[in-house]
Amino acid sequence: MPLSFKPEPTNRLRARFQAALYETFDAESIELGVAVLPGQRRANTFDFECGIRLVVSRIRHVSGRDRVHMTAARCMIGAIGCCEHPASVQAFLRNAMQCYVDVSGQQPLEFVGVMDGGVPCWCEPVQLTLKDKLVEMLTEQRS
Repeated sequence: MPLSFKPEPTNRLRARFQAALYETFDAESIELGVAVLPGQRRANTFDFECGIRLVVSRIRHVSGRDRVHMTAARCMIGAIGCCEHPASVQAFLRNAMQCYVDVSGQQPLEFVGVMDGGVPCWCEPVQLTLKDKLVEMLTEQRS
């Protein structure tokens, strides 16, 4: 069940940001539906006064690598980028990433795409070694 939208000032969100990364979620368990989703935990949910909700977590992927993962949603009427024409969708994506940068103090994440249900997501960029790339390719072929 989704958490209720409870906007907080940016300084409060910033103060609790690192706590969102303490626990590592397993991507495979999430996909199988046997794990609690990060968006079901208040520690991983960041509701901004502008109407944007970010869900930020550390996820261990099949490759064994941990990556910071983020999704964004508009949670109240009048949120930035609420209209459906392309310019405002792009504005929403930019504003969501700016919210992340504001609370994390880190560089922007890499836009990955849109998940089922139209939820945009981002991941921490990873510099893979050749060995990592081979393992990832083999893992994908087994799937």
